[in-house]
Amino acid sequence: MTRIFLFSLTFWSSFAFAVPAQDPPRPQSVDWVREQLYKTRKSKMARTAGNAIYALRSKNYEKAKALAKTLQGSEYFADYAVGIQAMAFRARAEELLKTKKYAGVSEQSRKAIALFLKLEENFPYSPSIKKVPEEIGRCELAEADATYLLGKKKPSLKLYETAFQRLSIANQLGSIRPETLSNYSKACLLVLKEKNKDQSFCVSWLQRFLQINSKDSEEAKAISSILPDVAATARPTQYFGKNTQAYKAPDLDQTAFDSALGLYFEQKYGQSIKALQVFMDEFPKSGHRYRARYWLGQSLTQQQEHEQALKIQLSLVKDAPLTYYGLLGSVAAGKALEAEMEGTVPQAITTDPYLHPQEVFRLKRAENFIVEGVYDLATENLKEIRTRESLSNEFLMYLSLLNFEAGNYSTTFSMLSDLISRGYSGVFSAYGIRMIFPLMHMKLIKSYAEEMQMDPVIVLSLMKQESAFDAGANSGAGAVGLMQLMPYTAVETEPGVKRADLVDPETNVRIGMKYLRKMTDRFNGNLAMSIAAYNAGPNAVDRWVREGRAKRGMLDFIESIPYKETREYVSSIIRNYFWYSKKITPDKPRQLSYFWTTRQDSPVPTAPVPNGPQQVGNVPSSSVENPNGHNPSGSTDTN
Repeated sequence: MTRIFLFSLTFWSSFAFAVPAQDPPRPQSVDWVREQLYKTRKSKMARTAGNAIYALRSKNYEKAKALAKTLQGSEYFADYAVGIQAMAFRARAEELLKTKKYAGVSEQSRKAIALFLKLEENFPYSPSIKKVPEEIGRCELAEADATYLLGKKKPSLKLYETAFQRLSIANQLGSIRPETLSNYSKACLLVLKEKNKDQSFCVSWLQRFLQINSKDSEEAKAISSILPDVAATARPTQYFGKNTQAYKAPDLDQTAFDSALGLYFEQKYGQSIKALQVFMDEFPKSGHRYRARYWLGQSLTQQQEHEQALKIQLSLVKDAPLTYYGLLGSVAAGKALEAEMEGTVPQAITTDPYLHPQEVFRLKRAENFIVEGVYDLATENLKEIRTRESLSNEFLMYLSLLNFEAGNYSTTFSMLSDLISRGYSGVFSAYGIRMIFPLMHMKLIKSYAEEMQMDPVIVLSLMKQESAFDAGANSGAGAVGLMQLMPYTAVETEPGVKRADLVDPETNVRIGMKYLRKMTDRFNGNLAMSIAAYNAGPNAVDRWVREGRAKRGMLDFIESIPYKETREYVSSIIRNYFWYSKKITPDKPRQLSYFWTTRQDSPVPTAPVPNGPQQVGNVPSSSVENPNGHNPSGSTDTN
């Protein structure tokens, strides 16, 4: 037996060594790689899954289920056979509820739940299982509403609360509509009237909904009209963020940079030069490295050391052309950023030896879905492939391309940002610019911009930073949709809007632009302050003005914003505006002062921006003195 085992081991070992090693694929032009993708990745099964999804959205549930069944037994798409059928049953349950055919809701919901549980049990590799808590919660919510409307009010309570718990796990409590909250409140009322009855769950859930919805919202009114006493005791959720970070010890590089910048603001330019040079030596990889380099150039300019200052600003243009500091460096040096964009197309490669087996599986599925135009399912798979140091630059460029093709811009931006931080020059190209600054929702933006007399490029630049063009974006603080509206802000801006409607692009953009217009009116047309107010709130900006942070001009004001998130947000939108205006209004270049211009009789400070010509849309080639500034955040590079 031992000899047989040894013979077998020897045989398979010799066979393994006899297999010639395959050379890894060579990087190719990303255009060529894209062309090959669409030539080689056609898939009947991926197309069928896409058709099933389309039938589902068209409310042709029987066709969706029939198409999904044909995916059973497929090597790559069997989980969609289960998931699509489950979604069809769930959607049918919701349709029966809307048409008041309550008796059939429970059967459809339970069939859907059984299939979702089967998906979770049999296909652990499927990215769809992340949606299972939300999907089951929606099924249970439909059944709870039907049970209540059939007159079974007390039995509906447990169903409601189970559904609420699942939706809470999925961060989807905000999707619950006022009609459901009204039903639940009425069912709770029966329990609350009974003596010696445990009331904790009912009251706790109602207070939770009152916390996440403003008191003037339709959701809050649905509760308070039935249980005013409960509504009176509710307290809004407080989101502790920007204002409460002082308890953390600042990083050493942050402390060192703040100290050096303070010397500049005190006009101690010789000392700021020394402090910034020390900073750059001690923290060469700091997130403030481009900030420090720019302010070193500014300090040198103030000391009349123009030749050294020019070298610093030109180095920013070369090393960081897609950052806010790169933009400001180009203005200071009088060199157009486009000159740093390579004419060559970046290289890409379609695989990487450090991919995990499940990632290889998801990559192939995503490729098939992209070629067949099933972008949401492609995105679902691509989101499971994470960037990390071991993956090559060329493969990350390929992943960026796939995410861009699928319309998954948030991941595209994140991966390109990683490539920028690695110093991969392929991003600094016309191809990279196209991927970093896509033109999205332009028809919608332009229609409302014309109506509200706003600059559409500002809105596009803000939307990119807020949501990366994801209409379903939902922040941890509760902001929703393309322009990341907080529900209470939306209600204040347009009374009567429902939180669940904020995922609709047109609704979100309309209200978001109304609110932005409100901010520009409040700050007399000053765009830098208005954008800061959109992020941090108008009261915070009013406070910064009172503190004198706006006296030295726009770029010093941006630099002195005490909230890191807001400071990077404002500067990033200005950076976005530069590149978008290149595409949209190349014949109408703007100066940096465009963001600091105020209307007549304005109480807002109107100190000059910097000296010399400073076009944002078309940087002049002549030498200029200086502006001041900061770095971008969010969508692409943060340095």
